[in-house]
Amino acid sequence: FFRLTRYFGDPQLKAPTYPTSSALPTSSVVHAPPLNSKNSSPCRAEIMGQSPSKEPAQAQSHEGVAWSELFAAYDNILARHWPTFSSTTVPTSFGCTHVNLAGPLEGPLVLLIHGSGASSVQWASLSKALSTKYRVIAPDLIAEVGRSVLSNVKRTPASDEEIIEWMHEVINGLGLQGKLINIVGFSYGSWVAAKLASRSPEIVKKLVLISPAGTFYPLSAWFFLKVLPAVIFKSEARILAVLQYMTKDGSLDPLMHADILRFFVASFRSPHFDHKPLPPPAPLPDDSLRCITARTLLLVGEFERVNTYGPAKALARARRYLPHCETKLVTGVGHMMTDEKPTEVNYLVASFLDSES
Repeated sequence: FFRLTRYFGDPQLKAPTYPTSSALPTSSVVHAPPLNSKNSSPCRAEIMGQSPSKEPAQAQSHEGVAWSELFAAYDNILARHWPTFSSTTVPTSFGCTHVNLAGPLEGPLVLLIHGSGASSVQWASLSKALSTKYRVIAPDLIAEVGRSVLSNVKRTPASDEEIIEWMHEVINGLGLQGKLINIVGFSYGSWVAAKLASRSPEIVKKLVLISPAGTFYPLSAWFFLKVLPAVIFKSEARILAVLQYMTKDGSLDPLMHADILRFFVASFRSPHFDHKPLPPPAPLPDDSLRCITARTLLLVGEFERVNTYGPAKALARARRYLPHCETKLVTGVGHMMTDEKPTEVNYLVASFLDSES
């Protein structure tokens, strides 16, 4: 599915123009020191800890019209909707990981892991809600449509073990070894979060899984059939058809609708499919789910269509195998609930993280 786009996609196709305010507010953008001062120097795209290869590594390029459109949409959301933030880069064995940060330096830690075809800016609304109390850490997944840069386009995390390895490198690179972290994932990010919580339960304080993709049951074949034409042909109509499928009825939060739409279209038109994709999410075995010992909140939309069997079975399997799981069917939303009803989702997540039990 992903490799087909290398032959049929047109990464230079120009994205449509969306109406935005003439001047983006910049007063809220503050570049403060990163969590760990050792990461304050520029991150170089280099392969760490690998033996020399006969074939020179080709670093990922973020040049071209499509990337420019994407980063314009990315920066627009940061400037207009994120709280006061800083950013840093963390060197890893797969490349430079870009991390957006918000909230008090000494606040409880919250790690936000975004979904596939997205970036950390998708957490704008939740970051604003949490950053009054929590130290928000929002990395751009390596090999995705954010500002993280692969050091070798032929080497992406190829298995769940490697993506967890990358996640640990980011956590350690931020100086968070030995600290308890609240972890919140969305879609593909929920699968990564669940894998991390299963394999390293000692670092997870609480776990929140929002619209988990492929975590409890496989991805739906209909989902691939909906997404594939948009990835190949990149027309606005086909991309918006995906949005329609992944929401209740295509409706997004009015406050951010135009900006989310702009980034959503730009992400499909970006060339991030030109390298090896991240490993697809596969359901966690029963024993792996039982290893998640952290208190967990699972949020699934009433009109979830990305996974097979629908929301009821996912909620039931979570209740059966996760030792300390609270489940919630969020009504009136589909897969993209953080963009459909952000106020309700923010309240559910914040209330869960704030609770003492």
